[in-house]
Amino acid sequence: MLKSGVLPPILEVRNLTKAFPGALALDAVTLTVFPGEVHVLSGENGAGKSTLLRILAGVYQPDQGEIRFRGTAVRIANPQQALKLGIITLYQELNLVGALSVAENIFLGREQTLWGFIDRRTMSSYAKTLLKAVALEIDPATPVSELGIAQRQLVEIAKALSQVFTITRRSTGEAIIDFSANASHGVLTMDEPTAALSNHEVAVLHELILRLKSYNLAIIYISHRLKELRSIGDRITVLRDGKTVASGPLDTMTDDQLVHFMVGRNLSDTHPPRQVTLGPERLRVVNLSNRSVKNISFAVRAGEIIGIFGLVGAGRTELLRAIFGLAAWRSGQLLVDGKMRRVQNPREAISTGIGLLPEDRKAQGLALLRSVRENITAASLERFTFLGFIRRYLERQKAEELVKELGIRPPKLEQLSCNLSGGNQ
Repeated sequence: MLKSGVLPPILEVRNLTKAFPGALALDAVTLTVFPGEVHVLSGENGAGKSTLLRILAGVYQPDQGEIRFRGTAVRIANPQQALKLGIITLYQELNLVGALSVAENIFLGREQTLWGFIDRRTMSSYAKTLLKAVALEIDPATPVSELGIAQRQLVEIAKALSQVFTITRRSTGEAIIDFSANASHGVLTMDEPTAALSNHEVAVLHELILRLKSYNLAIIYISHRLKELRSIGDRITVLRDGKTVASGPLDTMTDDQLVHFMVGRNLSDTHPPRQVTLGPERLRVVNLSNRSVKNISFAVRAGEIIGIFGLVGAGRTELLRAIFGLAAWRSGQLLVDGKMRRVQNPREAISTGIGLLPEDRKAQGLALLRSVRENITAASLERFTFLGFIRRYLERQKAEELVKELGIRPPKLEQLSCNLSGGNQ
């Protein structure tokens, strides 16, 4: 592999600035990316990382600054132009059409044709090869709507590979990916691609990334996980409040330095000592069974965190949805504070003190066209009502308290949730 600096930069961002109503998302940001490197982009929620990638993808237009691609100043007016240049973006928000199959989503807008007709056999064959590269064993004819969030993320990665590399056939008819073709001419940007993946799937993706960079593909990679960044990253650029605060080889910076760059202060106790006195049992699940899980039992005490692990399709999400009343039980018992409870819907779950943070925040967690205030209090609105009327001052008071406690930025209660960065959402 050619080292960074041996080849000239493939991408240069100079003094890029972008403002939205009430917020300066990027403030004179600089970034230099070389072929054959994984360039890590890091920073707190709302630092401007996703905004920068959207500008490179042609979704947003910068207010000021310059982008140079392969030594030439370019104006990326739209996503089609970005693709034409060779900038492929894997978004944090998945862009798949649920009603279409996996193969149709992978080649959406770039359908394989034969004699003027869509060649579904070829698309299916190519899709199988791409799915194999990301270790996803599903039928390409499966509708995306039937997939879990982690499976959809892997389909997005397969789709990105199809945009970067050429798929050819051997003499035997087997479809293969030609990783050596076109790689040194492109940039693949990945916005937190492992957020919904298990450790096994993350390992497969990292192995793929290391293979891609060996062919001189440039990769911009966003993640908050320091261990993950060090396992694949070559250089890093840290953003804070929309500004570039650090950039250089990743192996020259300690974890403490990186945290300081991200938050602007030293964190003397990044991992506080775990000295928790467990309280009484709060929740007990006994032999929960439905069409997705079988005879699941566990108990959780006050002050305790229980992790639920498994590969994609193992039933992790389905288990939590059943406890929250979103999926029917065939058998089993649920006890809250020692009392038997029958939870048949989310309203009953909330009334017992059970909450759910879903894996897909856009489709299941937020009303994106509602304000931050409305989303924060939506699941507990009864606490702020009297005689059927919402007591706005109490609602605002609680929302302001949580915005401050969770560090949501910008801290504006009435802004639409869709205008927040992914982490803040």
